[in-house]
Amino acid sequence: MNYQGWVQGMEKSLVSTLLYKYPELPQHIGIVMDGNRRYAREHHASRHEGHSSGFETMSGILAVAYSAGIREITVYAFSIENFNRNPDEVEDLMNIARDKLGELVAKGGVANKYGVKINVMGRVNLLPLDLQELANEITEITKNNTRAVLNLCMPYTARDDITHAIQETVKDLQGKIRNNPEYNISKIHDLKQDLHENENKNDNETSTLQSKAANDDTSNKPNSSNSSILESINISEETITSNMYENTLPLDLLIRTSGTYRLSDFMLWEITMSTYIDFVADLWPEYSPFCFMKSITKWLLWKHDWLKNHPQNCHT
Repeated sequence: MNYQGWVQGMEKSLVSTLLYKYPELPQHIGIVMDGNRRYAREHHASRHEGHSSGFETMSGILAVAYSAGIREITVYAFSIENFNRNPDEVEDLMNIARDKLGELVAKGGVANKYGVKINVMGRVNLLPLDLQELANEITEITKNNTRAVLNLCMPYTARDDITHAIQETVKDLQGKIRNNPEYNISKIHDLKQDLHENENKNDNETSTLQSKAANDDTSNKPNSSNSSILESINISEETITSNMYENTLPLDLLIRTSGTYRLSDFMLWEITMSTYIDFVADLWPEYSPFCFMKSITKWLLWKHDWLKNHPQNCHT
């Protein structure tokens, strides 16, 4: 091992030890790994070297996080929008993904060392076939790991994830309706009318219905079969969440590197009032374990202050 590698190893070990002693750690961290190309330009290196350095940084941060006891990490590895980049760069990114996923399949790496379940999260069908196979293989190999989770978002956007969840919710509800033994096509009109009345009642309509009900107790009530169908069409936040690509832990901390102040269509559904967002100036390949510890320290201090005003919202 060269001197630089030794120093990096010592840094990771020290930060992991320090974080382990923290009174509390975020249990789910999302990372937008931005700045690989700018890093390459500033260091007069190729894009390939910039992206490779970014993957090395990711490996180091994951090792620190899982050693310290953080349960879930979600990284933005490749956006669906990235397919619009220069074809040579896209192919380069696919080749790096092949190498890294291939290493995980062959050697286990972080998955075996820390008991990590790996999910490849997003429109996997948009990847080249060999990468789809690698993604499925690494998911299958690690599915029984329970100590921690790594969500690799590739190819992914939050809007696509939300759209997918709504589509899956509709499919589920269509199945419930079709499988209802009392359901038949002739009741569609009545069902639509019931839904319209339930959603658009105002005080005057309610008064009118109550008046009619005095003369006919059942005249304006949906029939029992329609009622059971209506009950099955109760869509909540939990319904949508359960149909996302992955049903993750609440997002505690979101880190975005490179000094860019935007979310870039990442984890928009999972971000809540209790998510701390840390926009840092470092380019991703320069984001060290000490930078990671600083982000977690800022989250811890922010959470302490935030919970003074929102004690009912603590989820950890």
